Amino acid sequence: MKKLILILLICLIGQLATAQQVPFYSQYFFNPFIYNPSFTGKSGETRAFLTHRNQWTGFQGAPVTTMFTIDGPLDGEKWGLGANMYNDRTDILNRSGARLSGSYMVKIKEEHEIRFGLGLGILNNTIDYSSAIVEDGSDPNLFGTNQSRTDIDADFGISYFWKGLNVGFSIPQLLDNEIEYSKVDGDQSVVYDVRRHYIANVGYDYEIDDQWAVHGIALGRFMSAAPSQFDIGALASYEKLGWAGFMYRHEYAVAFLAGGKINEKLYLGLSYDFIINDMAGYAGASSEILVGYVFGNSAKEKEEEAREKEEMKQEMDSLKNALKENIDQTEKNTNAIDSLGNEIQNVRNDVDEAVEQMKSAPPSSGGGGAVVVPIPLNNDEDNDLSDDYLDNKGEALPNGFYIVVGSYSEQKWARRAKLKFINAGFPETDVLYNITNKFYNVFLSFTKDESEARQNLKNARSEYPDAWLRVIR
Repeated sequence: MKKLILILLICLIGQLATAQQVPFYSQYFFNPFIYNPSFTGKSGETRAFLTHRNQWTGFQGAPVTTMFTIDGPLDGEKWGLGANMYNDRTDILNRSGARLSGSYMVKIKEEHEIRFGLGLGILNNTIDYSSAIVEDGSDPNLFGTNQSRTDIDADFGISYFWKGLNVGFSIPQLLDNEIEYSKVDGDQSVVYDVRRHYIANVGYDYEIDDQWAVHGIALGRFMSAAPSQFDIGALASYEKLGWAGFMYRHEYAVAFLAGGKINEKLYLGLSYDFIINDMAGYAGASSEILVGYVFGNSAKEKEEEAREKEEMKQEMDSLKNALKENIDQTEKNTNAIDSLGNEIQNVRNDVDEAVEQMKSAPPSSGGGGAVVVPIPLNNDEDNDLSDDYLDNKGEALPNGFYIVVGSYSEQKWARRAKLKFINAGFPETDVLYNITNKFYNVFLSFTKDESEARQNLKNARSEYPDAWLRVIR
């Protein structure tokens, strides 16, 4: 009879435990990796959390749970790697486990991403007979060797992120194992079902301004042969330094949460459940403490580094653009100088050629109706026929004396030179076109008087030594 009572006790505990095989936690907002492996490394930081929860302290043998987790990003936050270890003790049942988890992020489009997570580890279940409370303490089965079984454990998770929204779904105890314990003196064996659970979560972060933010959270737990349960709550945070909020736990309790940063590396969080169901008068308190630590640079420090890098990049881009503009302008100036040098050389060549022509074929001094130009030829003068030249209107130029200061193969350069000399104080400057050699000559003044022309040439050469006198007859 005592053996039967013992077996029934074990079975009863096993059935009760199925409703909470996956431990309850209140502060999963700060560490969602605790329920869903797809959140592994999502924070962008390498973080470690230690969570300890006492539940229903008014009951002897009530659940006491301790979990340690550590996770962080890999390969620019595309991959995540983490591990957790936990112990969950409820009356004569003691469950402990360890698991490695990994996650992988898929970018759908801008600001949309999906993460997949998988965890694999071991789960140990122990029946501790010495913790059983019975009337007959002399039954030898109560003080026999504790029964312990170890099996493989796994979980799977998927989550979606868009701006401040995250939606997740996970399956803890994915393998749905059955753990069979040894028979007691040939009686019926005890089987402990490690039931598959289903957990869905939704969260949304809304930044009110640069200092304040509100965080909405909801989570539902589902399992066959047990009532469904869900949480819904909200928290407010100030400059990511401190937070406070509440959570309604369906048909069970209202939880209050608060915490903050001790420094840039260390977190501390507390929660307390006020039971609101029929157990309120005798179940006692349920409380939870969370301690977190960030390894390496915190998210805030990384944001500062990223901002500084972006500012430095923008400054470098600005300097590159300015340098490119300077190089382009220098190239333009070089081209202009080269072009001007070519024009000067062309003018010199024209002058030399004209002088040589005048030396080799001077005008006749009389007879045959030839016109005599009473000006001696030298290197400073160029003689030509009036019908070889046109003015700006395309008409032949009048005979006379022209003080020329430039000769150009292209009209645009002649026009620019004209403007330059006008601005320099020679308002009569104009352009004549030689239809024979197709060059444009820029002259400062025109006169039909030879003496005046000689004086004008002398005055022009005081500022422009290369000026010469062109005589058109």
